[in-house]
Amino acid sequence: CIIFILASIVLSSLFFSYISLDFLFATRKKKNVERLTPIIDELILKYLFDNETDYNPYIIREDLEKELGKLNKFNTQLIIDRLISLKNNFDLDSSSSKNLNNLISAAEIEKFISGKLAFSSDFEKMKGIQELSSLAITASESNIFPFTYATNDNIRKEARTSYMRLSKNDPFKFFDESKEQLNTWDQINLLKHLMGIDSRIIPTFSKWIAYSNNESVVEFCIKMCAYFKQKDSIPVLIEFLKTPNHLLRAEAIKALGELDAKIIEDYLIEFYTNQPENCQIEIIRAIGKFQTGNSIDFLHHSFENAITVETRKVAAEAIYNYGEIGRELYYALEEASESDVTLVLKHIENPLIKFK
Repeated sequence: CIIFILASIVLSSLFFSYISLDFLFATRKKKNVERLTPIIDELILKYLFDNETDYNPYIIREDLEKELGKLNKFNTQLIIDRLISLKNNFDLDSSSSKNLNNLISAAEIEKFISGKLAFSSDFEKMKGIQELSSLAITASESNIFPFTYATNDNIRKEARTSYMRLSKNDPFKFFDESKEQLNTWDQINLLKHLMGIDSRIIPTFSKWIAYSNNESVVEFCIKMCAYFKQKDSIPVLIEFLKTPNHLLRAEAIKALGELDAKIIEDYLIEFYTNQPENCQIEIIRAIGKFQTGNSIDFLHHSFENAITVETRKVAAEAIYNYGEIGRELYYALEEASESDVTLVLKHIENPLIKFK
């Protein structure tokens, strides 16, 4: 009993000592951050915006150690945090960018972050990748590339976005060897980044449609061909219609419709009958978008012979929007149809229903 009581007292003492030390360290860290932040901000602003002075890395290093003491893990991380914050709030001209690179070199920031990528937790690795990207340290793309295949979803996602931003030669290199599936969120994040980069470095996505064995990469690239209106991809997409994967085939048909590939209209009509419903629906939509005026009979046939309500609804919408000839047919169908079909037609022409 006495041993138990003594053990409890010892363990309680150790626990409260640990809590006290943890609180002490946190308090000391907070005070150091509050003390050093204005000093670091003043130094960074001086280096970045004093365009009359060329601050080489040696001068900057001496300046930093004079004001902050020997650079260690704590104050180097604080320099990185403040540098990213200030960089995000100010536009840098070419002179400022040169001084920024000199500051990064002087504080050995790239070396510091590379250490995180090699020996830290997943959280620190992801933070390190974000820091390299935010500071636009292009020399580090080789450090980031291996993480574009990381098993950790968050690290892989962050690495791919950062690699696209930093790489000057082949920002989409990871598409060539990618075996992992791009899920919906991966694709959204990739698109978000693509929307923010210089249009001149957006790749021709059709090359991966032709050669990639990763179906999720192929799916994404088909969508990107359509989104960025890459009409040069039309021949590749037409050839890709031979794929046995009906889900990807439907995506290709959809892309051809969005690219206004009227040359494929007759072919789509010919192989409509033998396609699964998802492909038939995309064929109807594509024909409706082409608006050639030559396929009203096909749309009428698709409507009359539709097996499912969804297919009939899509055909009705295509007819309704198919110019004057389509509108005439639409109202004729409405007058002649039975109640259940009329309900579909009324649904299509209701302007209050945004998503048909």
